[in-house]
Amino acid sequence: MALVPLTVTVTDTAGRYVPDLTVADFAIFEEGERQTISHFASSEVPIDMGFVLDTSGSMRDNLPLAQKAARGLVRQLREGDRGAVAGIGSTVSFPQSMTPDLARVDEALRSAHANGETALYDALYIVLRQYQQERQSSTEVRRQVVVLLSDGIRS
Repeated sequence: MALVPLTVTVTDTAGRYVPDLTVADFAIFEEGERQTISHFASSEVPIDMGFVLDTSGSMRDNLPLAQKAARGLVRQLREGDRGAVAGIGSTVSFPQSMTPDLARVDEALRSAHANGETALYDALYIVLRQYQQERQSSTEVRRQVVVLLSDGIRS
């Protein structure tokens, strides 16, 4: 049986976070069958945020806005969080692998430039495979996030 980590944020009808929940406040069902919760923690979990930035030629005009948005997210990350940057042009590049040095993540985002075509599906596949390998090789619980910034045009 595989352990399936679920990270949950609970808010009330006004959108405010609901603190101090316990395992008794949750029920997990799979195909209608209640599952046993084998581990419960109510602490903050560090984030691994992978930025997949479309750097194809069609993004020439939109790239500065995408970079600004991504860099704003980097500034929201906390101590212990990590980030990585993948660029999608004609090929997939990794100007910054997963690192806790968020200044390096910011620099990789800032220095991206647009050219080439869009290898979007290749990039997403590679990033998701890296996350899968990370989960299999580490017992540390981390939230894994992919932020895709693209104009959606396959040039």
